[in-house]
Amino acid sequence: MSVTSIVLVHAHALFREGLRHHLLAGSEFRIAGEASNGQQAIQLVDYTDPDIVLMEIDLPGVNGLEVSRAIKRTHPHVGIVLFSSSMDGQHVVKAIRAGVAAYFAA
Repeated sequence: MSVTSIVLVHAHALFREGLRHHLLAGSEFRIAGEASNGQQAIQLVDYTDPDIVLMEIDLPGVNGLEVSRAIKRTHPHVGIVLFSSSMDGQHVVKAIRAGVAAYFAA
């Protein structure tokens, strides 16, 4: 069984820690790295070339939509999952256009 590499991107370390803990409970995932803002995320993806990026849409600095566009330009094979605190229809459409694989609102 192959291991899926994941980059976690969220402004809050506690959120990333909880997500990391949950994902590492099984052996099918490996955390390739973590970032707290958009610029770090782009650099980390360039460095680690993960399978999946799990990312908050409302990042400080460069937002998740812009980060998604930048990642897909240079790493079109990377799956991006955006999550948000709102189900803004415009964000969903923009996310799809940016090439994200999924959009979760909670």
